Order: sequence, then C-alpha cells, then structure tokens
Amino acid sequence: MSQYATGAPDVNIWLKTRLDWLGIEGSYMALDRTEIAAQLRRDIDEGKYSTGAKLPPYRQLARDMGAAPNTVGEAIRLLASDGVVTVRRNARAVVNDPAAVPPADRQIREELTEVRDELHELKGRIAALDSKVTGVLGRMDT
Repeated sequence: MSQYATGAPDVNIWLKTRLDWLGIEGSYMALDRTEIAAQLRRDIDEGKYSTGAKLPPYRQLARDMGAAPNTVGEAIRLLASDGVVTVRRNARAVVNDPAAVPPADRQIREELTEVRDELHELKGRIAALDSKVTGVLGRMDT
C-alpha cells in the first residue's frame, strides 16, 4: 500500500493537484521500504539478480524506483535481515544463495515477513481512521 510522499493529507492533496496540473502523473506516490524490499525480492526470485550478483548502487535503485536513497537502504537492510542479501560497509549488497538458509529459518523468516507486511497495512489503515476521526471532530467544533 503506497502512501503519498509526505504524511499530511492536506499537503498531499495540494502536491497531487500541482503535479497533475504540471502533467507529472503518479510522481507524488513514493514506495516505502517494504514495497521496495518486496520488489527486489521478486527481482531476485525471478532471476534478475542471481546468487553472488551485486545489486545496483542505492542511488541507482532509488532513481529507478522513484524513492529516496535512504529508503532503498532501509529496504536492503530488511532483505539482509531476512538473509536474502549480504551487506558490507562501503560495498554493494550481494545476493545470497537461497539454499544456504536452512528451511526452518526460511519458513520463520517468511512468516515474520508476512506479519511485518500485515502490520504495515494496519498502520496505514489506522492512520486513515485517525485522519477521519480528526475530520469529524473538526466539523463538530464548528
């Protein structure tokens, strides 16, 4: 689930309106770290990056995915915590051999990843409900 580039709904609407007016469709949507990690995981699973291959530099991935380099870095750290890649200081991330992760660990990681994704979705739903409550309370005050 993507969110607008900023957190404030009024700013997001303003930004979307201005970018649409300029003919820049969709650019106001920013992928978050879990979405970037999921995309990179799909790319790895589909063979775009094979075992031992280096992922592109963060800045290039950020440019390709329309995200900030720090967000890409967070996504790659998520993949590293799942054992998908290895990250070394001042070096690009390297794709790990999926067979090297014991099946039990792999299953636990997959389950935890699903739970993390569900939590992220719930966080978005909670933020939307909070915004709705704030709007209703604001109308009550007038």
